[in-house]
Amino acid sequence: MRSIRKMLTHKTHFISDIYERDMLYCYTVRAQHPNAAIISITPPELPEHCRFLTARDIPGRNRVMVLGELVPVLADLETHYAGEPIGLLVGPVLRELMELARLVEVQYDPLPAVLEFHPDNAEHLQTDFVKTVGAPEQAMRAAFQVVEGEYQTEAQEHLYSEPQAAFVQGEEDGRIAIYSASQWPFHVRESVCTVLKIPQKRCVVRATDAGVALDGKLWYPSLVAAHAAIAHHATGRPIKLVYTREEDFLNSTKRAPSDIKHVTGLDRDGNLMAMQVTITLNTGAYPLLSDEMLRRMMVAACGLYNCRNIRIRARAVRTNLPPMNAFAGFGTAQAFFAVEAHAARISEVAQVPPHVWKEFNLLRKGQTTITGGPAKSDVFASGAWDWVLSTSDFARKHAAFELQKKRRITQEDLRASARGIGVAVVSQGSGFLGRGEEILGAAVAVRLEESDRAVIRSSAIPEDRGIQQIWIQTVARILAVDAAKIELAPVDTDAVPDSGPSTLSRNLTVITNLIESCCNTIKRRRFRSPLPIEVRRVSKVSRKLGWHNERLEGTPFSGESRAIAVVEVEGDAATFETNIRGIWLAVDAGRILNPEQARKTLEMGVFQGLGWAASETLSYLTTGESWIDYKSYHPGRLMRHPKIEIEFFGDNGRAAPQGITEIAISAIPAAYVNAITQATGRYLDRIPATPELVYEYLEEDQ
Repeated sequence: MRSIRKMLTHKTHFISDIYERDMLYCYTVRAQHPNAAIISITPPELPEHCRFLTARDIPGRNRVMVLGELVPVLADLETHYAGEPIGLLVGPVLRELMELARLVEVQYDPLPAVLEFHPDNAEHLQTDFVKTVGAPEQAMRAAFQVVEGEYQTEAQEHLYSEPQAAFVQGEEDGRIAIYSASQWPFHVRESVCTVLKIPQKRCVVRATDAGVALDGKLWYPSLVAAHAAIAHHATGRPIKLVYTREEDFLNSTKRAPSDIKHVTGLDRDGNLMAMQVTITLNTGAYPLLSDEMLRRMMVAACGLYNCRNIRIRARAVRTNLPPMNAFAGFGTAQAFFAVEAHAARISEVAQVPPHVWKEFNLLRKGQTTITGGPAKSDVFASGAWDWVLSTSDFARKHAAFELQKKRRITQEDLRASARGIGVAVVSQGSGFLGRGEEILGAAVAVRLEESDRAVIRSSAIPEDRGIQQIWIQTVARILAVDAAKIELAPVDTDAVPDSGPSTLSRNLTVITNLIESCCNTIKRRRFRSPLPIEVRRVSKVSRKLGWHNERLEGTPFSGESRAIAVVEVEGDAATFETNIRGIWLAVDAGRILNPEQARKTLEMGVFQGLGWAASETLSYLTTGESWIDYKSYHPGRLMRHPKIEIEFFGDNGRAAPQGITEIAISAIPAAYVNAITQATGRYLDRIPATPELVYEYLEEDQ
């Protein structure tokens, strides 16, 4: 194991650093057309030390499956997006492979490409869900006012620490070992064994550092590992496959763009009577995880508002873009942006300040949610609402900024620097919807040794070391052992149980709860049974949830956190840039296991949300080799570092911990855009709200 000694001794955790003397590199050959039939693939004359592999060289099945949905490992008959893998070049010199890739000749029969996601043609409609509560059409006809809005969000790139990569080599016992920075190691093993047509006992997956992957390394590493495994199978040599940063940016998954239409009926007081929401999601060429995303978006579509008459339609549309699916929140951020931006518009039409309108229309404890169950809590009970309004001085500032806006009459007035403040209320349910957790499952084991050393065995991939510390502190607290004597076993599919995908805050909720359960059992046995004692626990979905996935009825999550965000901005009259003067975030997430780490997680989410809302523009190109401009992408471009105040609520010492990983990304964009809307006097209904977009909206009335 000399080739990976540094990684195994924790001196490095990245695949890029792995080196073996006799290893070969693998480089992906990609399609140039977004939609075409493949007539032939002809490689150039290759040196003896190089190989070219296509789908015909796959010994098993040419597919990776993600919760029942498929993506081909190598396209052979047709290509559905520019950049889709169609072949693999293998050789000892990476630069040589990159040059040879340019010489591969592919004959296509081009077909019309679909890059927009308006489902005018039914053949591109992948999924179409409808949910109705009450009598929305009748209530809409009886409404005193009807408010309409259409809200669009663009894609977002993950920008993780290391691009997609895999390293594969043979073991002395004849098995293959795969090193992958995957959030789902057991899915990598299953996928590779299916592609190579080998039993799972002949393959072991060992996890490397995934960093903060924002779900970009949920299923895609399985595809990359399958490519490297095919090359290893064909050559018998160790294989290293590492994407370049630009290659990753152009071809890997992104946050799915969305178009969400709201039509809302109000009574004479401006309160909700009916809500009709139409969600259209661009899933790209392969709609992986689309059912889960659409259902989560439907649950979040009406926000945390109390309305008895609702109709929601959610559609997934296939286009000729790379797969658009897994990203932090699984679509809930798009849904909350739309409903909270629309709520600001409603309060303006109703001539009621947004915080007052929300106080009348947000769900209270016991009122019926969109899924038919009673709301277990509300944002007012914990004190979070009062804190965020008073600390940000929201009521006074909003009134003052509103007065300034109404006094701006001329075009010159509109170009003057102006301020605005916005508020958004969101929630986050941890784990997959209802029975989804039961299908996926999760297992964890804890072992207490004779020397009071403890080992946690799990395939869960922590987003950061803070999660690891929470797990270690949990074991130390329950078993009364020194934290320095507690270790996390390296993630190796031979040595740890299957903990499922590390996404949707499952590490903080599902995995932490399983570790607590293991430790409590060890604690009871400790002085009645000899050490060592090892306990394994498997997650179980409570039958009390009563969740019906098709009807979207019951309790979708075992726990739910809430957040209220306020953002204050000032517009620059010369550049149309937006300066952020302050951000206030109140979070009710039950028991906070590590306040310092939780605060860092939320701050990171704030900047990720701001990047998506303010500057991270991905332009679609209908011609050329790539569909976006890598060099023009500006993650998190802000004029100055904003002041951020964060406060936690709902921690009574007994409450269960709830997820917070995605909640700031859901809350910040709407609050930010609502603030710009007040500052400019223009309804912004798209993100990212770039300076160019602000200028475009200001110029509309000229």
